[in-house]
Amino acid sequence: MYFYIFFVVYLANNFSNGLIFETNPLDENKELIDSSLPALETFFKNNKEDKNGMKFEEFAKIVKEFDWLYEIPRYYVMFLFSKYVGNLKELMNFEQFKKIATFCICIYEIRIENTFKYYSNETDKMTLVGLTEALDCLKYEHPEGFLIKCMNYFEGEGAQFISMKAFRHIFGFTFQKKVKALQENKKN
Repeated sequence: MYFYIFFVVYLANNFSNGLIFETNPLDENKELIDSSLPALETFFKNNKEDKNGMKFEEFAKIVKEFDWLYEIPRYYVMFLFSKYVGNLKELMNFEQFKKIATFCICIYEIRIENTFKYYSNETDKMTLVGLTEALDCLKYEHPEGFLIKCMNYFEGEGAQFISMKAFRHIFGFTFQKKVKALQENKKN
């Protein structure tokens, strides 16, 4: 029962932890959907020291935290920052951050989609074994029985396979759990 209550709370929040959202935040044109902007703006504000904008090193640190999903080389992060901001010494405003973040989010979402395709053997259905292997590949810990509950919740009771949409929800949910665990470890 608590598991399902937790899911409802999870789905009710517009979760964002940096550049990973609970669901794909991009529309068909690979632009951020409007509902993702408040979370992205809050993330921007919480990760800059100067009220006038974000420094290059602050942005580079954010991107580095997502190396586990897809490593964007530092020289390319420098190139992006310089392209949108002007140079590495200037401060990035939210509009510039949004443009670069959208680019990074596109890369991360493609990686998530490719993980689904690979572990579903290029079909539109992923098995429990494929889901387990996909999350293991991404170094996601999951207790026994947890993924079956996720499959049943996101795809339907008794699901033997999951769709890309359900995989993306499970990915976002497990990512949230991972972040909360890291935050708990930092407190202790």
